[in-house]
Parts: sequence; structure tokens; C-alpha cells
Amino acid sequence: MTNVQERPTTSSSSKLPKVHLRINGEKVTPTSGASWEHVNPVTGEVDAVIPLADAAAVDDAVRHAHVAFDGWRRTKPARRRELLLRLADLIEAHSADFVRLGTADNGRPARSGAGFSALAAEWTRY
Repeated sequence: MTNVQERPTTSSSSKLPKVHLRINGEKVTPTSGASWEHVNPVTGEVDAVIPLADAAAVDDAVRHAHVAFDGWRRTKPARRRELLLRLADLIEAHSADFVRLGTADNGRPARSGAGFSALAAEWTRY
């Protein structure tokens, strides 16, 4: 397995979460085998190994995105509104999770993360 970032893994690999690429709702295993080790900035430990998409997976994702967009653009405005308002509700309901993950991901202060979640919900409602 090729790692973009060479860093000793200090967390037990059996404890790391399984991370998968998803294309069109399906788990995809890229053929390259390349991965990226996400390092927790607080502990310095690898807390996830993330597979990197190869060219074929990217092409497949783009193809499916075009199909999804075609369906979205044909969706009636009232239905789009319902879906976006539901998304905003979900952002608000999971705000604490976003703050926790944002802090763990890049060391951002929790106070600023809460503001980002609130703005994301507001922008989605707009």
C-alpha cells in the first residue's frame, strides 16, 4: 500500500475506523491501493487510513454525478426546497458532531466550529 504521508502509526490498526470511497451510494475499492493516513493534530496518532481514488474511480464518480445532476435539475423547486430545508435541519441536529470532527481534523477551536455549523445551516436555508 502506498502512503502519501509517511508517519508511524501509533494507534492500533484494528481500532481504526473502516473508511471507504462511495460512488453512487456504493462502496468502491480503488485499484491503485493508495491511501492517506489522517493524523489527529492533538495526539499525533493516525486515526484513519483513507483510500485514494484512482483515475477510473474519479471518472466513475463524475459520470454518476452528471446523472444525479440531471435528476436534480428536473426536480420541482418546491421539492428542492423541502430537501434543502431538511438538510439544514440535519446540519443543525448534528452540529456538535461537526464541531467535534472539525476540531479533531484540524485543531480548529470548538467555538469557531459551532459558528461554521450555524452558518452552513443558514446558507442551506437561503
